Amino acid sequence: MNTITMSAIIVTLFFGGPAGWVPNVAHLKWLFPIAWFLLKTVAFCFCYIWFRAALPRFSLRPGHGLGWKRLIPLSLAG
Repeated sequence: MNTITMSAIIVTLFFGGPAGWVPNVAHLKWLFPIAWFLLKTVAFCFCYIWFRAALPRFSLRPGHGLGWKRLIPLSLAG
């Protein structure tokens, strides 16, 4: 749910929201901005999930070891 919400917010703020190509059809003019917004949101969700699955998740343990073993003794010594 957070992925969809953030995708909708990002599309609204940075990708023009519902702005897009609208054909000159009088009785369907209201449908195309909604379709553009949903299309952009789904595309951004797809890219976000794809990047999150493709990139490795880094462990915080090496950073904790650096802090406890090196940086805290260094700050206490100085």
